[in-house]
Amino acid sequence: MPERHADVLVVGGGAIGLAAAREVARRGRSVCVLERFALGHERGGSAGWERQWRIQYSQERWARLALETLPLWRQLEAEAERPLVHARGSLWFGQVGVATSEGELALAAAVLDALEVPYDWLTALEIERRFGFAALPRDHEGFHQADGGVIDVRATLEALAALGVRSGVRVVEHLAVHALEPDGAGVTVRTARGDFRAESVIVACGAFTDALLAPLGCGLGLRVFRMASAHFARR
Repeated sequence: MPERHADVLVVGGGAIGLAAAREVARRGRSVCVLERFALGHERGGSAGWERQWRIQYSQERWARLALETLPLWRQLEAEAERPLVHARGSLWFGQVGVATSEGELALAAAVLDALEVPYDWLTALEIERRFGFAALPRDHEGFHQADGGVIDVRATLEALAALGVRSGVRVVEHLAVHALEPDGAGVTVRTARGDFRAESVIVACGAFTDALLAPLGCGLGLRVFRMASAHFARR
C-alpha cells in the first residue's frame, strides 16, 4: 500500500523527529513520521513549556555546537515568523569545583574563555545585588552569560510540524512502533496497525529508543530521568 511506504520513516514526533523529517523532506525524499501518542504530548523528552538555551558547557564540543546552531534557530524563526529562542541571559552559580548534571562552573567558564564568549564572573554578594537573591552561602560563585535564555518548546514543535507538512512530511499519530526489521533492501517497521516499509528509519523516540534498538544489538544504554524546573518571581 502506498500510504505504508516512504523513503524514510521517522519514529517519534518530538522536536528531534520533526526536525529530522523536515530536513529529509527538503532534500526531496518522501517522509512519514510515526508518533506513539500525539504531536505535542506531555509524555516524552519534548514535553513542557520551555528549555534552557545556553552556550556554556564543561565540554567545548557542546559549546561549539550551540554556537553553530544559533544561525539555524534564527533561520527557523524567520520561516516560522515567530520567535523561538528568547535570550534573557543565563545565570549559573554554586560551589566551584563541584560537578553536577549540568556541568562544572570553572570548567564551563574556561570553555567560554577559549571560545571568546563574554560573561561576567560574580561572587555571592554580587549575585545577591544584581539578581535579588538573599543569604547565599559565601562560598558560592558563578557567572552570567547574556546570550543564554529559554527555548519556547510549544512554539518550536508547532513550527517544525507546520513547516514539515509544508515540505511534504506525512504524520501518523497514535501509532506505536513495536519492532524494526532491517534487511538488505530496507526496513520493515512493525506497528500496532500493520507493517510499514522504508529504505531507512530514523529513530527519535527518546525513552523508548532502546526498546527498538536493543533487539538489533545496537542499544544505547539510555538512563531515563525526570528533570524538575522551578520558577520564581524576582524581588
